[in-house]
Order: sequence, then structure tokens, then C-alpha cells
Amino acid sequence: MTSFKAEIWRQVWLYKRYSFNYFSDFVLLIMMFMAIFFGGALLGGGVLGTSLNALVIGYILWTLIQNTISQMGMSLTSQMQNGILEQQFLMPISTRRLFFNKSLVNIIVSTVQAILALLIIMMLTDH
Repeated sequence: MTSFKAEIWRQVWLYKRYSFNYFSDFVLLIMMFMAIFFGGALLGGGVLGTSLNALVIGYILWTLIQNTISQMGMSLTSQMQNGILEQQFLMPISTRRLFFNKSLVNIIVSTVQAILALLIIMMLTDH
């Protein structure tokens, strides 16, 4: 449980340290959906209104899955480039437990981001 708390605090520290990066990624996520939404409304001429709920849910689930999977690989690559991956294998906690906790925190963070994006998209599209 201690390693899980440490991983949560590490993630919070990263969000505070690189808040502009995370905020700009989030805004870009919303802008990409709005481009799909307005592009579909412009080209479809009202067809999008019947399947808007499916579009919103599909987009949010796609971003949730994409964020979760890409963050797992990117965190390992980042740790390898920084030279701290070897140190994690020498820790007293098992590496399975450590990487499980990292994955679990990534899933939680991606879920929170997806829920926030869903609420903002619902507010912007009036649904």
C-alpha cells in the first residue's frame, strides 16, 4: 500500500510540476472532439444529431484506452532514458507489484481525465 501511495504522490507532483503540459494536452483533446463534432455537423447536415451520444461515448472510451496503454509504455521509456529503471528492479518491493501500482495509478488518472472530458464535451454540445 505504501508503494501505491508513493505512486499517487509521484503522479500528483508530476501534474503540479508540468501542469501546462497536461492542461494543453487536455485542451487539445477537447478541441479534437469539437473538430470532429463541427466537421460532422457541417458535412452530415443533421445526421450527427441522431448518433451524437454514440460519438461522445466512443470518443471518450477511445481516449481512455489510448491514454492508459500509451502511458504505460511511455513511463517505462522515460524511466529507461532517465536511468532509474534499473533502480526500480533493485527496490525491496517486487517489480510486479511496483509496475502493477504504476499501471493502476495510470488507469485512475486516465479515468478521471476521461470523466472530466466527458463532462466538458457534454456541456459544449448541450447534451
